[in-house]
Amino acid sequence: MALITCPECGKQISDKADKCIHCGFPITKEIILKSNTEIPTKGSMPENKYLNKEIKFGETPKIQMSSGAKKLLISNAIFGIILIVGAWHLFKFDNDSEKSCTQTVANSKPDYILTAEELNSEYKANEFAAKEKYSGKILQISGHIETFYTFTNNITLVAGFFSNVSCYFEKERTVEFSKLSKGQLVTIKGYYNTRVLALDCCVLE
Repeated sequence: MALITCPECGKQISDKADKCIHCGFPITKEIILKSNTEIPTKGSMPENKYLNKEIKFGETPKIQMSSGAKKLLISNAIFGIILIVGAWHLFKFDNDSEKSCTQTVANSKPDYILTAEELNSEYKANEFAAKEKYSGKILQISGHIETFYTFTNNITLVAGFFSNVSCYFEKERTVEFSKLSKGQLVTIKGYYNTRVLALDCCVLE
């Protein structure tokens, strides 16, 4: 079913109707056919302010933006800038914090000196007691290198059968890894990590 315009009253009616429901004007097949094939006039179409505007070559039509859209665009831009600046400051803070932590370890005497095997034995015997004992302390441990990776900034020391101690370094200090080899005996100093069997902010002795 389609809508057509009554030629008498100008209101919209169904093309299936025998007469106009508004004014009673009889609707013939000729009226229906004429209505379906009639080309819409300019007055019957929605006005488009760009349709009849002459646009010069290379010119981009200027689109008017509502005040609400402008405010939303500005708000999103400001939020994006704040997010970028915040992320940069967070990265800088973490980087500076790591450097400060490593410097503290390098300039401090260790609170405990032991081997990787001894640390692992204490950890396995009583994990909670080991965490309480070494929490916030600087440990100096010695052991043989199992693996070392510059992309993860860490060295793992053999600490027993299927056990190891992970030692994490500041990125700038991984240049020292080029002098290392698997199985080499090394001494490492760092803060005890209470979450896992590992040391943070490490330096090679």
